[in-house]
Amino acid sequence: MSILSKITEIKREFCPTLGEIDNIKIQRLVNQLKGDSEKETLVNILEWEDKNIRYPTERWIVS
Repeated sequence: MSILSKITEIKREFCPTLGEIDNIKIQRLVNQLKGDSEKETLVNILEWEDKNIRYPTERWIVS
């Protein structure tokens, strides 16, 4: 795989489409997560991810 095709693949995975950017639900979420500083915004995003994203079971600690 060439470097250019790999970059295109990565961009497709992580960059939102114009439709996603214009989505009113996404805009509300962005406004909800945006903080007064970059640090506060990052903390808000990490807390949101922790509450809303489930990781595969192989990442969980098995007792």
